[in-house]
Amino acid sequence: MKLSKKQLNSISYKVLQIKDNQIVLIQGETGSGKTTQVPKILFEARKELHNKHTIAITQPRRVAAISLAMRVSQELNKQVGDVVGYRVRFEEKLSVRTRIKFLTDGMLLREAIIDSNLKQYGIVILDEAHERTVNSDTLMALLKKIASQRQDATLEVEKFCKYFGTEAVVEVKGRTFPIEIYNILGEEEDGDILSFLTGQEDIEEAEVILKEKFQIFGLQDQVVILPLYANLPSEQQMRVFKAYPQRKIILSTNIAETSVTISGVRYVIDSGLVKIRTYKNSTGIDALKVEPISQNSAIQRAGRAGRERAGKCFRLFTEESFKELEPNTIPEIMRCNLSGVILNLKAIGIKDVSKIDFIDKPTQQSYVSAFQILMKLGTLNPQNAELTQLGQEMAILPTEPLFSKLLITALKDEYIEIKDSISAIVGLLSVENILFQPKGQESIVLKKRKKFINTESDHLTLLNIFSHFKEVYKTKSKKDAIEFAREHFFNDKSLVKALLIKEQLDDYLKQIIDKRNKNQVSQMKQDGETEKMSDYQEIQISNKEKQQKVVRCLKDGLILNVATLEKGNQYKTMNNEECSIHPSSFLIGSDIKKGSKEPGKVLRQKIIFSEIINTTKNYLKYVTDITFID
Repeated sequence: MKLSKKQLNSISYKVLQIKDNQIVLIQGETGSGKTTQVPKILFEARKELHNKHTIAITQPRRVAAISLAMRVSQELNKQVGDVVGYRVRFEEKLSVRTRIKFLTDGMLLREAIIDSNLKQYGIVILDEAHERTVNSDTLMALLKKIASQRQDATLEVEKFCKYFGTEAVVEVKGRTFPIEIYNILGEEEDGDILSFLTGQEDIEEAEVILKEKFQIFGLQDQVVILPLYANLPSEQQMRVFKAYPQRKIILSTNIAETSVTISGVRYVIDSGLVKIRTYKNSTGIDALKVEPISQNSAIQRAGRAGRERAGKCFRLFTEESFKELEPNTIPEIMRCNLSGVILNLKAIGIKDVSKIDFIDKPTQQSYVSAFQILMKLGTLNPQNAELTQLGQEMAILPTEPLFSKLLITALKDEYIEIKDSISAIVGLLSVENILFQPKGQESIVLKKRKKFINTESDHLTLLNIFSHFKEVYKTKSKKDAIEFAREHFFNDKSLVKALLIKEQLDDYLKQIIDKRNKNQVSQMKQDGETEKMSDYQEIQISNKEKQQKVVRCLKDGLILNVATLEKGNQYKTMNNEECSIHPSSFLIGSDIKKGSKEPGKVLRQKIIFSEIINTTKNYLKYVTDITFID
């Protein structure tokens, strides 16, 4: 961002209040340059501040961390990975010379597990703190506790000041160009378009429709349509920042709402909707629903226009509707399953996590529910609530506790030969749906996919698809793998992401195995033993035997996700919640009938599932039949 010398001097003077205040809150409008300029100012003033340690700047999303590192590097005339670097999941560009480090809030949390005092950093800036993600709220609590915090926040300034007990507030003037708000669209001048939609499926469907329409009107060469969502591989996310001779139409989730600045955007189309996940502690069920955004989000979205010249925002809702919106989105920590948060805090060394001073304190029921989950998983010692060895190993893995339990289960002697399959399944369950279902082509899709389908297990079906994709990817090329995916109506983007996650999980599992081996060697030396340890090498087994072991491992790992058949086609979970198998399951419509005499009905007596979610009713997703598994 280019600011005038006067503006930069003003920001520098204000930001350097950090010399006299341990905590400084920075309030700035969209377009004020706070995200890019403040780290540079602090870096250039490191001698004056007597602080030569690395400056960490956290972002809620990987695309923001990467793009901002690139931008600040460019402004300093340096290569990314030199003075300015980044670290996100699956990717990092850092060196011994790096002093400005952009990273996701989740990665800084993982660093805190290794170094609870974050000693390598002299200054920590929590950018986009107003988004109130569970990771950023947890970091705020940790940084406050270890008394080495530095804070960059926007919006709700009074709340942050009260929380941190500071009056040091820096206000940075923002938006340079005006933004007009409209309800209808007429003919407009040139400029790129940013449209906010609710999720990957909506974006992909909109992309198909727009391409068809532009083709009909002969306008396909005048536009380039670019999707943007969290599950998109980094190289495809970065395409939105490039300049094109055609008009860009960017279809995005709220990933583009804050942090990122996309050059050329002059028009914003705001659907006024967002997909939000809310966890209900009493039932253990996630509700994933499309809901109206908050007023704050609407303002943030409008702010994406007008960064370079006068812009316009077209809201697909009335001014009266805007006035009725909630002022702010409910913080994630108030509507999520806390078991993962508590596991991380325990790993960092917090003994009594209920006394952690969150800016918005979760309910007592949230804590109780999370502790119950961790106790049932064997993560915590029932006597003192300290981490067990299983809990310590689970904390190493960057997955939710139940999936971490499954991955550790795969390291048992009886399952070690299929741990590669389990890490692949967890990778697949960590991305958006890998199945693409075009309307009106159901019979064609079924014919193409038939050889991959296992009518007793969605997990094995996913594994079959992944194995074929990976084989093509490794033996031929990425291009061939993408063609294979598209030919069979699989989501190639999700499969590539799953492959990356699997490789990362394999690295973490290797670390756990190496640590076990090291401890075993040490113990053997103490005991005077010389017997060679198991090296955990996988052995060749038949495909049928492998599938049976995978299902057994799933049953032992997903111990909280068991459901039994009750009346009709209803299942009852361990929390006594009535649910149905999700219509997308491959167990639905199969010719194999267990527990039912009704034609076309698949009613297994006992099943395991990966997820329970409430949309129109309670559904079990990714299901495997375990009726005849001992």
